[in-house]
Amino acid sequence: MVRLAKMGDNARLIADLSNGNRMHPLILFNPIAGGGRANEASQHLAEVLSRRGFQVVCLPTRAETDDLWLRDALQGRDAVVVVGGDGAVRSVATAAAMLRVPLAQLPFGTENLFARHWGFSREIERMAHTLKARRIAEMDVARANSAPFLIMAGIGFDADVVHDLAKNRKGTISKWSYFKPILRTMIRWRGQPWTISADGGEPFSTAPGTLVVANMREYAARLDPCPDAVCDDQRLDATLMPARTVVGSAVCAVLAWGRWLRVHPNATHSRGSTFVVKSERPFQLQLDGDAMVPSLNDDRIEFSIQPERLLVLNPKES
Repeated sequence: MVRLAKMGDNARLIADLSNGNRMHPLILFNPIAGGGRANEASQHLAEVLSRRGFQVVCLPTRAETDDLWLRDALQGRDAVVVVGGDGAVRSVATAAAMLRVPLAQLPFGTENLFARHWGFSREIERMAHTLKARRIAEMDVARANSAPFLIMAGIGFDADVVHDLAKNRKGTISKWSYFKPILRTMIRWRGQPWTISADGGEPFSTAPGTLVVANMREYAARLDPCPDAVCDDQRLDATLMPARTVVGSAVCAVLAWGRWLRVHPNATHSRGSTFVVKSERPFQLQLDGDAMVPSLNDDRIEFSIQPERLLVLNPKES
């Protein structure tokens, strides 16, 4: 069930968004997403919307960590359409949440987990209808130290694969681009022990393996290791898939794919508003499928929910 944005301090804004009178969307496209097809799709969308009376601004995304340019671009806009993948959505989420600008996605990424959850597609006409209908929902925005994410964070085997891919990436990628990084990671991977605590309590796990902290249930290859995660409950779900070797990691992946992970005797699940993860050795982190460097300290990271919530233009009829 989708929870609609609550009327409160932002009542006037949400009322304006719901009455259909304001039609000034910003289209942000990732220039390299979909092998350049995202650029073409954004131009097509802009043309369709312009013919229907929308006052459209179309801009490429930037690789800058400072989003001041994005906040300026969002000023005066009543919606933002991200044409790209999960990484592009994540890069826009903080500024859109702070300015209360509803977000929609035309998916041109590899997995498109955000689009899978909300039901977004590449259909231009459907996006035009979504913008016009303005069914607004809201969701939480999570953080790993200071870095935002919307879907999930991973530490362990999946993060090592993502970092290998990023290190060796050349141009656009597809699902086949992960083949060699997975093989290389399988050869060298050994499970690293983590000390994990929730909401300031005592550690509930010190076992080695792969940790997933989820704001949504969606995950790559439909593994969904946190099937009970809900994106608007002000909580995060954490699942440790225990493994010392790649064989143990593969077993957990199969169990997660079949949603049988809970039968694993050593799998650990928890829900909380804050998780702290520590390790005796530096580790790698992925957020929504992007390789990230843990901030503050390389051996400690805190996952939490930020105060601002993201408005989403829900394409579903109910």
